[in-house]
Amino acid sequence: MNYLNTLLAENHYLAIISAAVLGLFVNLAISFGGQTWARLSSQRYSAFLLPPAGLIITWTISSNLALSLGMIGALSIVRFRTPIKNPFELVIFFCYLIIGISVGVSPQYGISLAILAAVTPSTMNILDFFLNLIGGKASSKMEFSESPVQLLLQIISSKFEIPSEIPMDKISSVSSHIDEDKQDETIDIIIQFKTMEEALTCLKIIKSENRVLQSSIQVLGH
Repeated sequence: MNYLNTLLAENHYLAIISAAVLGLFVNLAISFGGQTWARLSSQRYSAFLLPPAGLIITWTISSNLALSLGMIGALSIVRFRTPIKNPFELVIFFCYLIIGISVGVSPQYGISLAILAAVTPSTMNILDFFLNLIGGKASSKMEFSESPVQLLLQIISSKFEIPSEIPMDKISSVSSHIDEDKQDETIDIIIQFKTMEEALTCLKIIKSENRVLQSSIQVLGH
């Protein structure tokens, strides 16, 4: 580990790449662990950029006290306007930043946190399985259908245009990026519904009228 500390301390570009790769590793791992919201392209971008951002902030603050105070003041104007209703999503964002900070100080801690975050969904799924064997299922079909749900969509549009079938008051997040080869714009949308039935109805209408690349539904609190 001392060799790793020295290597990353002497090669800042390698440290930045390492932080980005660890963040992306966590995103891919929790995606395969059943966290469907992590499969959106905007989530992948965040996973790739947040750890290096935390790493660079660490370097800036540690090397120049005056500049660090200015950095803190500049960051104070940043506000997250999109409500994050999934607590685990907020924890993962926090982990991305901590991973980046750790790579600049003690890489072994960053690697350990990345592994822990990566295995958490699978570990909880296994734990839930055994708990269900002991005490039965945690919720009935009726409770499941009435739980708050998120509909995650990725659609293609020739221009940034949200389909009229989507209720605007239920949208909690929108992001987009352009495919330069196809000259199309891919739009990621997260929509909040009170029941599974509402989400399924909306998804059925959108799929029949628009070019949907991928879609998934996540029950919050499960």
